[in-house]
Amino acid sequence: MPKNISSKVRRGVIRELEPAGTRLIRPDRFKADLKPGSLLELLGGGLAEFAFAPIETLTPARTAGKGRTNVTVIESTILQVDTTPPAPPFANFDLTQSQRRPAIQMHFEPSAYGMTSPATYIMEFMIAVVGTASFNVAAGPPGLNVSGLGTRSVSGNARVSVVFRK
Repeated sequence: MPKNISSKVRRGVIRELEPAGTRLIRPDRFKADLKPGSLLELLGGGLAEFAFAPIETLTPARTAGKGRTNVTVIESTILQVDTTPPAPPFANFDLTQSQRRPAIQMHFEPSAYGMTSPATYIMEFMIAVVGTASFNVAAGPPGLNVSGLGTRSVSGNARVSVVFRK
């Protein structure tokens, strides 16, 4: 085999830069974009700092919640749901391999969880990036009081939050 052939290709075997399902991703190591002080302000202030559990956690392996709550994965390059713990299921996106703009859509139906009055909700996405990635965060329908929208750039492991205010 000639010496100028990439080390990624040897004896007919193609090796991935980072084999799927081999990365250990720990949610507690993702940088939060909302700090405790920001959370207190969003929730009306005057509250002691506290930890609250998520209403629902959806993943590429579990895309449906209660009612119409769901996550939709659009044009992923890889959707790996059969990973070996502690590696979590994941969706991988590569713009160079996509025919359209890839996306993740999250739909939430509060009444399916027994919430019947207006409240503030935070949707949080954990994103692992090799290098740096930029993407657009959008929410609808128009007229909602939403923060965390627009172009976001992240690198490494980051949490991206979208806040729906009452």
